[in-house]
Amino acid sequence: MKVGLAGQGAFGIKHLEAIQAIPGIEVITLAGGRPAGTEEVAKKWKIPHWTTNLTDSLKQPGLEAMILASPTQVHAKQAIETMRAGKHVLIEIPIADTLADSEEIQHVAQQTGVIAMGGYNTFCEILSFDKRALIVPRTKPRLEQYIRAARAQELGLVRMSRLSVIPVPAEQWKRLLKMASKE
Repeated sequence: MKVGLAGQGAFGIKHLEAIQAIPGIEVITLAGGRPAGTEEVAKKWKIPHWTTNLTDSLKQPGLEAMILASPTQVHAKQAIETMRAGKHVLIEIPIADTLADSEEIQHVAQQTGVIAMGGYNTFCEILSFDKRALIVPRTKPRLEQYIRAARAQELGLVRMSRLSVIPVPAEQWKRLLKMASKE
């Protein structure tokens, strides 16, 4: 599976580190904020294409999905652009700054038929989402994520798959995407 990454900062690097352990995933493009930093990360991680423009990344041949690890303020805009380009998208949390933007992301995902996922760094990946279900009082970060995931599942808004530390092969991710898109 060929993916792209938007954001060359700390969270972007964490995604690149994780992807190294997943067979069949190839990062083919990097869209960053600063040219020098973006080029440096692309060279270090052997990413063949880099740019400071997401639109350029979305035009790369064979690209199937984007991971958005960019600043929160641009998540909604970038997610919508990515989905309108026909690509699946994993959005680091928070997925957007406002409820309205979160709802627009959900609307565009339904319109385009691609998968939009909120990236959680605990035991689950949310395969669809509704921000209203995920608003919880501030608690310890890990507990807060468990509460969000449990509430969303109780409301029937999401399906969760328990992930282990064992890397998930690309073919399994493709099957999950296919299953989620049939609902």
